[in-house]
Amino acid sequence: MAYSPSTRTVQDVIRNVQRAFGDESGVQLQNSDIFMWINDACDEIVKRNRINKAKSTTPSIVGQADYTFTALNIMQVEAIHFAGQRIPNMSFAEAEEQVIGRDSAPLQGIPICWYEWAGTFSFYPVPNGVADIVIYYTAQPVRISATTDLL
Repeated sequence: MAYSPSTRTVQDVIRNVQRAFGDESGVQLQNSDIFMWINDACDEIVKRNRINKAKSTTPSIVGQADYTFTALNIMQVEAIHFAGQRIPNMSFAEAEEQVIGRDSAPLQGIPICWYEWAGTFSFYPVPNGVADIVIYYTAQPVRISATTDLL
């Protein structure tokens, strides 16, 4: 699929919406309403089409199972790799049944699965060495905040 950067601005959308509603003076529709609609539409487009792909790398920490990637604004995870190998995902419900609290002392080794709860990604077993954790994901779109912002 071809990709070409946007050349349309928020002001272009505002002008088109105001014309469509017959409100070219901006009396009925406030820019803040249109900003909200644009942000909602961008979220929906990314969610449905899984565009806005991104990748991030961080080192593991020996003995640490849980990692957060809040600064990445992840909308959907495609894959997580540990030490160059894809690590399968396990739902939280499966993790509760199979790995969480299973041992009094957490098993350490090379992770064989990961699961997520409330933005925290957990590996099982707990990493016993330092290696790259690479996360492939769909990022939430950047929020527009000015009429000059590109879509």
